[in-house]
Amino acid sequence: MKAIGLIIILICCLGCQPGIEETKNILTGYWTIEQVTLENGTSKAYNYSGLIDHYTFSEAFSGVKKKVQPQFSGRYKITDDALEFKLIDSARSLFLKYKNDTSQWQEEILQINNSRLKVKLENNLIYLYKRYQPLDINP
Repeated sequence: MKAIGLIIILICCLGCQPGIEETKNILTGYWTIEQVTLENGTSKAYNYSGLIDHYTFSEAFSGVKKKVQPQFSGRYKITDDALEFKLIDSARSLFLKYKNDTSQWQEEILQINNSRLKVKLENNLIYLYKRYQPLDINP
């Protein structure tokens, strides 16, 4: 009986991870870094970052990640940093595969929902992002 309960819980947990289309929709937008966890388990919190990541898709599962800087006017200053990426579904894991003029690498999406994004880099660094919420400076 316990084995059946464990199997049901496992199926529910595996079923909770969004598919590639839903991940694409959730990923689109602005994300700010919250924390980085090193391979040895130590973490560094980022209380403030002047740059945020903006993900857009240009075709099916290909897009561009840009660094942008929020302005007090509510607009964004776009930096020259632009990384092409592809969202790949591989062996029950989702990956962001990046490519620029000099190299290519990938990040495994460990968790994604409307408010959190957690990715693992090839060097085992784990980045935790939160959905960027602009400051409301109007009373």
